[in-house]
Amino acid sequence: MMEVPDQACFVYAPDAGVFEPATEIGDGVRKGDLCGRVHFVDDPARPPVSVFFKRDGIVVCQRHPARCERGDCVAHLALDVD
Repeated sequence: MMEVPDQACFVYAPDAGVFEPATEIGDGVRKGDLCGRVHFVDDPARPPVSVFFKRDGIVVCQRHPARCERGDCVAHLALDVD
């Protein structure tokens, strides 16, 4: 059994671009781990922006490599219920 205890379980795109995930569903992650990067296809000279997890958890949902808009959920964590 798993739970999503708070808003910190969700990771959102900081800008519009193409999201490149750095994890896979089922991965255990720690606060501060890299979630992925947003690349800017309309401005290839602009470096990608890294997105990080805000808490420990297990990746249960993740956006595939695709376009995203600012504020789109790109990953979602859950925790095992004891």
